Amino acid sequence: MALLFEAKQDRCLVCDGSKLIDGSRFELEDATLRWSRCASCGLRFQNPRISEESIPELYSRFDYFGVHGGSEKAGYDQFTRHDSIRIAQSRRRIARITKLTSVAGGRLLDVGSASGFFGVAAREVGFDVTCVEPDKEVAAFGREKYGLTFLDRPLEHCLLQAASFDVVTVWGTDGVLLHPLHSFQQLSAALKPGGVLALTYQDFDHPIRHLFPSIGIGWNVIYNMTDRAFDIRLRELGMNLVAREIEWQTVTMDHVFRGALRRPAPALLRNLLVRAPIPSVRFAVARKATMQGIPS
Repeated sequence: MALLFEAKQDRCLVCDGSKLIDGSRFELEDATLRWSRCASCGLRFQNPRISEESIPELYSRFDYFGVHGGSEKAGYDQFTRHDSIRIAQSRRRIARITKLTSVAGGRLLDVGSASGFFGVAAREVGFDVTCVEPDKEVAAFGREKYGLTFLDRPLEHCLLQAASFDVVTVWGTDGVLLHPLHSFQQLSAALKPGGVLALTYQDFDHPIRHLFPSIGIGWNVIYNMTDRAFDIRLRELGMNLVAREIEWQTVTMDHVFRGALRRPAPALLRNLLVRAPIPSVRFAVARKATMQGIPS
């Protein structure tokens, strides 16, 4: 199946800047993907973007979660076998959110849930969790193993009741949503006044990319934020930044190799675990304004 593309954009999708710079390229078997970079806010985005119809085909073609063994262009090798590590990390994340915001219960929407590992940790401390994961196989795994509620379709196809969630989380999934602003407007609308948005994102301006230029570049990356673009997005959403910190992660060496070097780790290192700060990845927490527009 030949890839389809949306119309090419001539303005920034976040700040509406008119000066776009030709950016990086990514070669697939049957197409060349290209990104533009905004000279004003630094946002980097696929331009033209792969069409919504073609994205699932790529996830299936490269077996992104490694359910069937994966490929060199897959993001993971047998994703679900390391869920226990991700659940432990998720417990630290939910504890940090609670400490920063004092929100300790209510309805939580987790977007890009994969197997639902964060939903497990959030449910443990009293949240009523809904997961959004378009990969039907991985969603089915999480539904069966953990008993979580899944919407197994893209966020942009989910009908979310307005002002119905206390917390929305987006872990490592920011750059694969269809739009860097409109997708988050949908999430903001689903948050109650004073509700909390917590996420991680890749700062594409970080100097570490001079050492590892492949970080944040891949066929499934629709856009990359910078701190400047992220702050503009928060203002557009009517949100106030609570905290922005360097993200710490426990991951396998295979995930490090695939993210930084764009290839699987050697077999002897593949399952070795490392816990380290990820300098270019931000852990960010923001709060939606109240009905009166006054920060909570």
